Amino acid sequence: MNLYLVRHGQTDSNLKGRYLGAFEDELSQLGKAEIEKSKDIIKNLCFDKVFSSERKRALDSARILTDKEIICDSRLNERDFGIFENKTYKEICINYPVESKAWEENWIDYKIPKGESVKEAYERAAAFMKMLEKENYEDCLVVSHGGVIRLIYCYILDGDLNNFWKFTSKNGSISIARFQYNNWHIDSIIQPDLLTGKAASNL
Repeated sequence: MNLYLVRHGQTDSNLKGRYLGAFEDELSQLGKAEIEKSKDIIKNLCFDKVFSSERKRALDSARILTDKEIICDSRLNERDFGIFENKTYKEICINYPVESKAWEENWIDYKIPKGESVKEAYERAAAFMKMLEKENYEDCLVVSHGGVIRLIYCYILDGDLNNFWKFTSKNGSISIARFQYNNWHIDSIIQPDLLTGKAASNL
C-alpha cells in the first residue's frame, strides 16, 4: 500500500502561530495555492480511497486535491486543544499559567481541560492506521493535520511518541509511506515550493 499524507493548506490561525485543533478556520489564499501545488504533484495518481479529517480546512483541501469521493473520519481530526484553542503559546502561558506548566511537564499524558492529551490523539490515529493495514488499499490519500501526521510518523516508528518532535509537517506537504511485508516505512516527504513551482524533498 502507498499512503499519501497531505497536510491542509495554511490558515490565518496557522500564520499567527495559534494552536488550532477543533477550532474551524478557513484556508488562506496562500493555503489554497499550497494545495494547488500539491495537486500538481499527485494529479496523475489514481487513489482507491480518499480520507479526510472532518475539519473544514482539511476537507476543503481534499476537495481541491481530488474529485473522488471523500470519506471523513474523526480519527484524522487534529488534537482538540480545549481551553488553549486558537491561542498563541504566549496567550496560553498568560491566561492559563497552572495548566500550561502542567502541560509542559507531561506533554504526552496531560489532558488539556475540555480537550485531549497527545496520547489520546495518538490512540485514534493508531486505530486509523490499523484499519488501513487490514484493508491494504493499493493507493490511499489522507488529508489531515500537522499533529496527526506527526503522530502517524510515531506509529510507523514503533509507537514512540518522543519521535513527535523529530519531524515536521508543513502546510501542503506530502508524506509518502509504504506498507509492505507487514511493515511500514516512510518513503519521502515533499514540500511544494511556491516560489519555483518545483517540489523539494526533506527526507
